[in-house]
Amino acid sequence: IHILIHGIRASIMQSASTASGTNRQPMLSKIDGDLLETARMAVVIDTNYLIHDLRLIQALSRLVHDEKLAIVIPSAVIQELDNMKNNRRETVEISGRVLPLADLSRAASNFISGKLGSKDSTLRCQKVSEFLNPPPKDIRDKDKGDERILDCCLYIIERRELPVVMLTRDRNLSIKALANGCATCGDWNNGARGLLLAILSSGGLQALAPVDETSPETTDQGSSAPSSNYHAPKRPLRKAKRVS
Repeated sequence: IHILIHGIRASIMQSASTASGTNRQPMLSKIDGDLLETARMAVVIDTNYLIHDLRLIQALSRLVHDEKLAIVIPSAVIQELDNMKNNRRETVEISGRVLPLADLSRAASNFISGKLGSKDSTLRCQKVSEFLNPPPKDIRDKDKGDERILDCCLYIIERRELPVVMLTRDRNLSIKALANGCATCGDWNNGARGLLLAILSSGGLQALAPVDETSPETTDQGSSAPSSNYHAPKRPLRKAKRVS
């Protein structure tokens, strides 16, 4: 009898364990560590780059992992994308196609959220504690948004001691960044690998290095013509921390 009872209990426990495993929900994505701890350089993306050049950023994000580059999205950019998601009145022309701003902003947000939860992600967002000056509560004023994006770059330069390249189509923001020792890159037509080579050759410090024209890369942008809108700061930045 005792043997029979023990067998019944064991059978019940095994069934319960099997049922629990069947109904178990998949674990949520977890972000381990901080990309900036092991990065040798940061690439900060402005809103207009995510709207106009999302395919370029997507391609770049697949190339930077082995180069120890961290792609950083400022919190102001996240908020600006959120403010655009219901804007059906404005349109943007990209490669001859006129697209709703709302659709483009949602595509950019989906890309960011997908990268944050992916394995070996090369992208991170600015944390609420990562700023030099307290951010304004309302960034609908474009100048305030630009100030927050610039502050994100300067925080990485001064507090994390990493060189930074900002990707932006905004000429005034680019001028402010250059004045504060942050390299910038505007309109780009040399593909993702060409952009990566330019970023690496600059180190946040130097001018654009020539790309090997004997083996032009064809990427999402499909062009091998050199860009003429790359800028590097005139004063040196602090050296990046070495990670042993």
